[in-house]
Amino acid sequence: MKIANVLLGLLFFVCVFSLSGCSGMDTAGHEGKKELTFAQVDRHDVLYTCPCGMQCDCNTASTKPGKCDCGRALKWAHVLKREGTEAILCQSDERCQCYLKSKDTAKCSCGSSTKRVSLVGTGIYFCKSGASSFCNYVSDSSGKCKCGSELIKAG
Repeated sequence: MKIANVLLGLLFFVCVFSLSGCSGMDTAGHEGKKELTFAQVDRHDVLYTCPCGMQCDCNTASTKPGKCDCGRALKWAHVLKREGTEAILCQSDERCQCYLKSKDTAKCSCGSSTKRVSLVGTGIYFCKSGASSFCNYVSDSSGKCKCGSELIKAG
């Protein structure tokens, strides 16, 4: 009976803790700052790009939210694959973790259309692993990606 009460108490604590919005992340030093989103905290495959479409050639890409060179708000996306210095992106929901289902790179597994973005001139670093890679790690600074390879700057 005591074990059941302890387990019930533990379950209650977990439920309250998760509903309170607390993620277990250390928040020291974050007072007064904008709350970080799922995409910013837990992921290294996120790019924000210009949503202007084919008529716009500003080619803005960033690892942080902001505005593109033509003035519009950057749109969230996650990298599905890199081919050379281009990234294939899914612009679905920020919690999306889909993937490419086949060699057809026009759609991702969540059903969204993909977008190709040139990383040349953006200051974005990506994983050095091969000319075509599913190592989707991107960064705004040099270092190592999740597989241990060096990050390289796109052109």
